[in-house]
Amino acid sequence: LNHSHAMALIRPSATARLQLSTLVSTSRAASPWEWSVDVHGGGTAASPSQPRHVLLFLSGWPDDKRAWTPTAQAVASDEIMCGVICMPGYEDVASARKGIPGGFDIEDVVTIVEKTAEKLLQHASCSKLTLVLHDWGCYFGSLFFNRRPDLVNGILLVDIGLGRSDASAKKGKVAETNTKATTDPHLQQTTAGTVRLVFYQLWFASAYLLGRYTSACVGDMFLKTYFALASFLPFVGVQSGTMTSKSAPGMKPMRPSAEITSYLGYPYWMVWSRILRGGSPPKPRAPDDLDATPVVFLYGKMKKVFFHTASFLRDVAQHSPPCKVVGFDCGHWVMDAFPAEVVREVRALLSTLEKRTKL
Repeated sequence: LNHSHAMALIRPSATARLQLSTLVSTSRAASPWEWSVDVHGGGTAASPSQPRHVLLFLSGWPDDKRAWTPTAQAVASDEIMCGVICMPGYEDVASARKGIPGGFDIEDVVTIVEKTAEKLLQHASCSKLTLVLHDWGCYFGSLFFNRRPDLVNGILLVDIGLGRSDASAKKGKVAETNTKATTDPHLQQTTAGTVRLVFYQLWFASAYLLGRYTSACVGDMFLKTYFALASFLPFVGVQSGTMTSKSAPGMKPMRPSAEITSYLGYPYWMVWSRILRGGSPPKPRAPDDLDATPVVFLYGKMKKVFFHTASFLRDVAQHSPPCKVVGFDCGHWVMDAFPAEVVREVRALLSTLEKRTKL
């Protein structure tokens, strides 16, 4: 992926303080396309301030920027600048489907996150930022951290864990008051859960392929068939409720169902295409030093599939604060089910990071 040498364009935004936009070129795109990050906080457009903290929010399937915008707006202030992005192609799906039908490769997405982080830090005149991630955002944001740990001072993950770091288990003091999560019965992934995970991910990948090589209508119809099956076949769904349930908190995507298309499944195919060919997709790793880069992990308990291991939770929960594990009585979209609590955890992490810089 080649990033244009042009300076980022600063544009007004109806939903944010401003928008940083730039042109990006990839090997899969016929022509450069515009990539933007919504910026909240850090003063006003007319009178920008010097922020003490910079955060980068990244959502996953099937959400666009609206998933993290309320959290970013609640956290942002003159001293806290929040940048909000979504998966490439998830905002203007029609244009992405036409211009980049093959989706974005794994390395492309990681590079886009890296360039976004650099633009944000340059705009704020800061050297490090804090990552706030959900779903595929956890995967790609953490791969970005593995590539550029020098740019990250902390990570808050929502519902998707990381691969275990051998070094992380050996460092730091055990906080006995923070170990309740390690005995939580919801930690264990079952064989049935693993089967459900593989089933839905391959279905989403297949829907993407059908949409690409037959027609968008066929791919979208195939994707909707999964949701129909999951609504009345308990062994198909991945959550305790259904993705169309309004009563269960955090069970359904934050994006309107009418906007969820098969094209949004391209990350599933990017990962599974490597596995099916006998290869291995890159695996994000937890920080080697959780003292230097603390991790906060928030997850929903009301699921039949879990996206973390007990060893990862044990490493984080048994480490000294601000490392922390918090389970919520909800589904996958924790920030939708418990918005105030997620904002509180983000602010708590920033508060601890600020105290460290003053020492």
